[in-house]
Amino acid sequence: MSMQQTLAYAAIGALGVGAIFSSFPLWKSATLSPDSVERRVWWTCCAATAVLLFFSQLPDWRSGLFVSIMTAVALFFVAGFWTNFVKINGRVYGAFSQGRPDRPPALAQSDGDEDDEP
Repeated sequence: MSMQQTLAYAAIGALGVGAIFSSFPLWKSATLSPDSVERRVWWTCCAATAVLLFFSQLPDWRSGLFVSIMTAVALFFVAGFWTNFVKINGRVYGAFSQGRPDRPPALAQSDGDEDDEP
């Protein structure tokens, strides 16, 4: 198997990892919401996919640039149409997001609403 095929398979793997692991948060945080964790996993895997696809086309860098840009644009539209992963300046954009705010952080401290027993 050539290096180009290996990089292409790695790009497909990165895309698969992003699709699967952006469906649920991989870790819990006191400062990040689960939606933010999912969003970060998705965009990291999308960036890795685009970079791997670029390198899989070398030495023809023009083809690599075309493939990686078109893949990035397609993944941006997938995120904008089917998910709430497009967030710019604190506002979530999406075809069906309906202005849904992010969930609170999973490990956030309670606001003292509950009575603590000694």
